[in-house]
Amino acid sequence: TAMTPEGFILDAILDYLAAERVVAWRMNTGAFKVDNRFIRFGVPGFADILAIPTVSGNFKGIPCSWTTPLFIEVKAANGRQNAEQKSFEIQVNDAGAEYLLARSVEDVQAWMRKNGVRK
Repeated sequence: TAMTPEGFILDAILDYLAAERVVAWRMNTGAFKVDNRFIRFGVPGFADILAIPTVSGNFKGIPCSWTTPLFIEVKAANGRQNAEQKSFEIQVNDAGAEYLLARSVEDVQAWMRKNGVRK
């Protein structure tokens, strides 16, 4: 089967994160039918990638670093989030975690620069 443009972007982002030594996993969700049973796996709308980068900043004027969950939803240039993905983004933001809609490796690189991700 041919890989979609989104699949190429997803693989490139995972390769980039691995090269930067950022722990990351591909998160699959979906469903399939076995005989007469319908089996779902994963959380509907869950982001494509869960990464745990080490970010840097200041806490009360003291330089420090910490890890943070980063949920990355990968979309091709014209791709749009569905309702479940938008709901998941809201849940992530409400929990105080980070969510990134990425259309390229450059989007992830920009997020990492902005957040002082250490190597």
